[in-house]
Amino acid sequence: MVAGFVLWFFRAEFAIRRILFGISITIVYMAMLLMFRPYIRRDLNFLAALGSQFSLAFSMLVALCMRIFNDIASFYDTQGAQRIMKFDGPSEIVGVSIALAFLAMVMLVVLTAYDVSVEAGDLAKRRRQNLPTCEWVIEPGQTFSCFLSHYKAEAGTEVRFLKESIDKMLGVPAYVDSSTLADLRVVLRSGVGKSEMLVVVLSKSLLTRPWSLLEICEAERLQKPIVVLELKGPGKQFSFEKAFALLADLESNLRALNPMAIVELQAHSQQPLSEMQETVRKILETARARGVPHLNINGWRLWKRLNPALPFQLSILCFARVL
Repeated sequence: MVAGFVLWFFRAEFAIRRILFGISITIVYMAMLLMFRPYIRRDLNFLAALGSQFSLAFSMLVALCMRIFNDIASFYDTQGAQRIMKFDGPSEIVGVSIALAFLAMVMLVVLTAYDVSVEAGDLAKRRRQNLPTCEWVIEPGQTFSCFLSHYKAEAGTEVRFLKESIDKMLGVPAYVDSSTLADLRVVLRSGVGKSEMLVVVLSKSLLTRPWSLLEICEAERLQKPIVVLELKGPGKQFSFEKAFALLADLESNLRALNPMAIVELQAHSQQPLSEMQETVRKILETARARGVPHLNINGWRLWKRLNPALPFQLSILCFARVL
């Protein structure tokens, strides 16, 4: 449309004016695209809209350079045009223009990739802010909806996200244990004992942590429902085979991997280690047989499979393994 307009508006002898007018209109249109972004998807705003407009403006700029070179050459001579324009001829102008256009397209692709990543982050944030909610009715004598048992060094980020999501969805807080607490009895009594269920986040070294073993056994003793989630991520993934090998002789294996774990277990539990390893082994066998949901680093994937119309008390049963 712009090309047709300038051909109609300007006479043939004003070719440079035509090109300058076309460049001006194209740049104005590009500025409007940047300001208003009329397309819903950001990658379309950059890659499709701005890419096409930039290509048009760049083509007109190349045509302008070639036209000026030819006009100078016709007025003086080719050597004069070369001295003024610093190009040997139109072919060199085209070559340099192609190289610059390639660099510009690379920059455009990088900007598009960055913009798409920003959009994905914004979308995840909006999803976290619009989680389904319900009115959770806490059982008498209970304080927390669930107790999140995990190894902080491996699953701290995921569990913080999980707690924030549960708190927002239920309106009832979830309990997150902390290895910095001085008295484990407080964790077992006020944490596991006051929670309606135990959520175990399986990670690579979870069973070498005495706190987690005690929390699992305490929940089993109190007949609490146990929800098992498996953490996914480089260097964090839980192995059932290695876990069963550890539990085959818990005392000897823990002495080799974490000697202080034996001291903690003996100090805070009257249960023999042989019974403890059997309790944990049965829970893991049942969990593996029934299937364990995955908890990803962008924990939203855990929730988006659930029907937002369901209350959380029903939703969690869709993926939880109550043992």
